[in-house]
Amino acid sequence: KQKSIDEELIHQMKIEGTEIRAGLERTISKEREVSQRLMTKIQGLNHVVQTLTYENLEFTKRSRKQQEEVHQLRSTVTNSELKLSNLGRQMSRCLEEQDQRIRKESELKMELERTRLELDQYKSK
Repeated sequence: KQKSIDEELIHQMKIEGTEIRAGLERTISKEREVSQRLMTKIQGLNHVVQTLTYENLEFTKRSRKQQEEVHQLRSTVTNSELKLSNLGRQMSRCLEEQDQRIRKESELKMELERTRLELDQYKSK
């Protein structure tokens, strides 16, 4: 009778072992599926991260380039303003010199006219 009970227990243990094994295999299978989906998502996210990293580097390069251009343009504007200021001073001096020449020319014309009149008077005598 003990042998029969032992055989029954062994049989029950085998059945339970088979059930536990089947349950564990189902659990492992589900976990593999979950793991596979997670790996697929991770690969997709890695691609997104790589794309965003590349875009960030490109935006950073573009930003630096634009900052350099802004600096260059500001420098150009400053130099242009200085040149314009210098040209304004030169033009002012040229206009003053031109006015002086015009006045001098007028004075010389008046003196020439007086001299002609004197000459005419001298000739008529």
